[in-house]
This record gives sequence, structure tokens and C-alpha cells, in this order.
Amino acid sequence: MVAVWAAGAFALLALMVLGQWRFLQRAKAGAAGPAVVGIIAPRIVTPADHHDRFTPEERALVRAHERAHIDRGDPKINAWVALAQAINWFNPLVHLAAYHVRLDQELACDATVMARRPSERRRYAQTMLKTQLAADPLPFGCYWPAPSRHPLEARIDMLKQARPSQSRALAGFWIVMALAGATGLGAWAAQPPVPPHVRWLDQPHQAALRREPATVVVISLSADQVKALTLAAR
Repeated sequence: MVAVWAAGAFALLALMVLGQWRFLQRAKAGAAGPAVVGIIAPRIVTPADHHDRFTPEERALVRAHERAHIDRGDPKINAWVALAQAINWFNPLVHLAAYHVRLDQELACDATVMARRPSERRRYAQTMLKTQLAADPLPFGCYWPAPSRHPLEARIDMLKQARPSQSRALAGFWIVMALAGATGLGAWAAQPPVPPHVRWLDQPHQAALRREPATVVVISLSADQVKALTLAAR
């Protein structure tokens, strides 16, 4: 079982590294981006036709979005997420969670940009539509936008909504914390009781020296010792 798990983790990591290498090769050829690549020193990558495809205002929005990723530390987070996917390659819920983590990062960066540029929602949506053709898988980085139609629709729909108030955000935080705490408490309460530990002792006087909770002490006595104890009890 350990060998199967290790083989699966290694295979998935190899596929991720291969995907990263292919993206970097496309980026060097000017055919990938906009995206953020790198973990220790992340940098912004744009396609060769970046200046032709986008207006100066749209390029500023793209840079603001990618800079939000860097300021939030998303490249490092995605590296840990990729490692978690490799370790738990057999668990589909981990891969589903990784997908939603990336989507949540995009929504958070969108909200950051719109908080600073509230009058440019329409231009921001148009910029996202232009970058939809440039989507590439990037395991160790942040690419914009996610390569499917549904996340793009969700992101554009989020642009129509007003920024949540501080009280609403605080209430949401405590609700999530309460649900997480209740889930953890329920999992802890559902654990089966720990079976008692059996310890064999060769000498009767050793039992008094063992003061461990949930311990069953089994004393081994010879026939002569049992006879001596019987006589002493009389």
C-alpha cells in the first residue's frame, strides 16, 4: 500500500512539474499569460501580444490583479496546495478543494482590484473576456482566468455585487469558525474509546511503581509465590 501511494504521489508531482515546464516554455515564446510564476520570487508573465491585445487601461487592470496575487502570497499557497494534492492523490475531495481554492483566489483578487477601482467594473469584465483565450494550467503559480466557462461567469457576476460591509464579513468569519469548531468537536467525540494497555510484570512489587491511567497490570507469579501469598493471607 505504501508503494502504491508513493508511486501515485510521484506520478502526480511529475505531471505537475511537466505542466509547469510546458507553461514556462510557452511563456518564453510569448504564448502564455497573464499569470504569476515562481514561488520564492514570483513575477508577472504576459503574452507577446500583450500591448496589442489590451489598452493601457486594461494592462493596468491586469497588473493590479496579478500584483494582488503576489501581495496575498497566493503563489506560495498554491505550491502547498499542489503538494497536498500529490500526497492525497487518491482523494477526489482534495482535488475539488484545490480547484475552489484557486477560484476563491481569483475572486479575492477581483474584489481587491474593484475596491481600489470601483468605477472600472465594465472595463475589468471586458479585460477578463480577452484573457479567457490565454488560460493555461499552471500548478505552481497563479493564472488568470481559470480555464473554463463557469468560473468566468462567476467572476463577472461577482463584479455586479457591492463589497460586503465589515460587519457582514466579520459575521461570516465567525460563522465559518463556529462550523469548523463544531465539526472538529463532533469528529473528536465520535472517536472510539482507547483500549486499555496491557503490561506484564514479573515482580508483584512493580505494580505499585506503575501509576499510569487506563493500564491493565498483569502480574506473573510462580506456583511457589502463589503458595507464599496464600500462607501470608492466612
